[in-house]
Amino acid sequence: MEKTREKHLEQINQCLDRIELDLIRKSDSEDLEFKWEELVAKLEQIHDEVSEIKDGMEGVMDRFELAYELFQMTSKLEEIHDEMRELKDEVADVKSQVDDLGNADWP
Repeated sequence: MEKTREKHLEQINQCLDRIELDLIRKSDSEDLEFKWEELVAKLEQIHDEVSEIKDGMEGVMDRFELAYELFQMTSKLEEIHDEMRELKDEVADVKSQVDDLGNADWP
């Protein structure tokens, strides 16, 4: 289970790296920068929660408490994944608009 969690976190980090590069290229979009900051804040929150769960697992945890904590973490990861997908689409839209402006026939 921990390997799966690490794999998901690695995939999220790779997606964030790609999004960050796109945002750097299109840094004039305040809306995208704001969404990026929100994602970073949520990932930091999840990191803190994962650390807390890991610490809790070192002690004696009730099996149901552990299942509930893992369910919450999974839900948050899915929420971030959906937000990253939306942000990726918005970055693609901005890129397309910039490309369209670059290809426009100017009088």
